[in-house]
Amino acid sequence: MPVDPSISLWRYVSLPALLLYLEGRLRLSSVRELRRMDPQEGVQQWDHITHADAFSSEEYGELCEYVKSQLSPPQLRVFELNKEYPGANQQELFRRWHKILIATRYALCFFQSRHESIAMWRLFAPKGFAIHTTLDCLESALQGTNRAWRISRIKYWDKSMEIVADDTHNDPELRAILRYPHLLKGIEYKYENEVRLCTVDSAARSHLMVENVPPATWIQEIRVSPDIWHEDAELLRKLIADRCPAIKNQIVSSPLTATPTFADNFEEQINSDISNIEADGWPAFLHKP
Repeated sequence: MPVDPSISLWRYVSLPALLLYLEGRLRLSSVRELRRMDPQEGVQQWDHITHADAFSSEEYGELCEYVKSQLSPPQLRVFELNKEYPGANQQELFRRWHKILIATRYALCFFQSRHESIAMWRLFAPKGFAIHTTLDCLESALQGTNRAWRISRIKYWDKSMEIVADDTHNDPELRAILRYPHLLKGIEYKYENEVRLCTVDSAARSHLMVENVPPATWIQEIRVSPDIWHEDAELLRKLIADRCPAIKNQIVSSPLTATPTFADNFEEQINSDISNIEADGWPAFLHKP
């Protein structure tokens, strides 16, 4: 599902994740790891007959030969006997293919919106940061990684509805998604409006570290959470600027941050003066910490 190259993308992160990005590194989670947050992440929603539509006959043959090469002699004998019952072998083929897929596909998730979201702040970075970028910037930044990348909007699907062959024949997007179950999520998550950046790594670890991604090439702006006190937010802005001077002008507080006005400061000073005057009459023990 295509992504507008210029549309605003946001990633809400903690301070450790941000500092990692400032070092020119990205940490992506495997689809298997993403299941910690959503047990339905990457789950197959189709039967083996429908799934066969996702591959050309040549690709299906290649997948079949690969799976056969991984079978033990007893398993291979069963596989050969099952040729008279294609469905049995298809189920085994796609089970093994899917297991490889969720272990070796890695994702970095973005929220697509023209403005920041208070809901995303609350969910993912209540005391963190929102990084603003675009697809154009990401493509430029990822050129030095020497990796193949796929970026797509997530397709949201009512998972109580079974996907069958008739559905995929009538919906090209749905048919395409058969090959990319990691780009399909339940409709309950539609509020995330997610765009997902994906790559492949055969190491099958829980996370993938990608090097050589200069922060200035993809980070357009860093906003400090509105839930952080404005004076702390200012300290964090200085800390980040010292860590990465190339983007010091792109570090700002969220426009939602409650910053005291002149009237607020004046009122606070008046209350402080009154409190100090009253404290002159306190019993001596009240002055002891």
